[in-house]
Amino acid sequence: MSPRTIQSEDALELMADLRETEVPIIPDDLLFTIFNELSTEERAPLGTSCKRFRVVDFELGRKSFEKISAKWNDIFHSVNGIAKNTNYSQQGRNSSFIPETIHNLRLFRKATTKLMKIKITSVSYPAKIQWNFCDKFKTIPYTILRGSIACAYPILENFHKNLIKDRNIEQASMYLKLFSSFSYYNPDIASEVDRTRAFLMQLPKVDNFKLVWTTKSSVSFEITQKRTIRRHLATVIDDPTLIHLVSNSNHTSLSRIHCTGHGLLSIF
Repeated sequence: MSPRTIQSEDALELMADLRETEVPIIPDDLLFTIFNELSTEERAPLGTSCKRFRVVDFELGRKSFEKISAKWNDIFHSVNGIAKNTNYSQQGRNSSFIPETIHNLRLFRKATTKLMKIKITSVSYPAKIQWNFCDKFKTIPYTILRGSIACAYPILENFHKNLIKDRNIEQASMYLKLFSSFSYYNPDIASEVDRTRAFLMQLPKVDNFKLVWTTKSSVSFEITQKRTIRRHLATVIDDPTLIHLVSNSNHTSLSRIHCTGHGLLSIF
């Protein structure tokens, strides 16, 4: 038998031994402990290396996002979490909601974010917005809240319940753009004014607060109609509402108000 044949047989035996040798596997509890000690930045490259690490990364939650952006318009809704140049995205059409799977729900579990940005601009089909779009963000701390919200039920109520109520946000900044939901589906401006005023009167103390009024962009809205709606919405900021907003923020910016001289004197 030639030396070449002997070497080949030895190699085959070695390969057989390697196949029979068990590859060591880190137990799940130890793997979770390791990942729990890592920051979002340190976990990011591990999540792209293998499926098991990726599963642990999502199961653990506790991500630190630079920005979480959620949008709902007349066609689709989406949620995007930006963490160290990685975009964790969930998207769906309004006819088929983003499935509330374990994977999707745990993405934001025990998470934090610097900027929380919520934009809900659909007012044509109010029945669809009965779905609690903001529910998954209820426990996420933020430093800055930016909201572009329709003054319609139950949008304001859901936004307040999940992103403002029962939070310690005295050091946070809140920038709100409220637009009129006045349309064929919601012709009652008076109710909209009352609802919006009640929402503003529930806002807690924050560091910075800015409020802007606008109307939904639509070719069917004449300029005169927009002016009428904005004029009505300006009456939301009456004396009590103005005093509440100014008293509960260190820096306040309001686009339109409708108050008396006595109300202005009361805030100084």
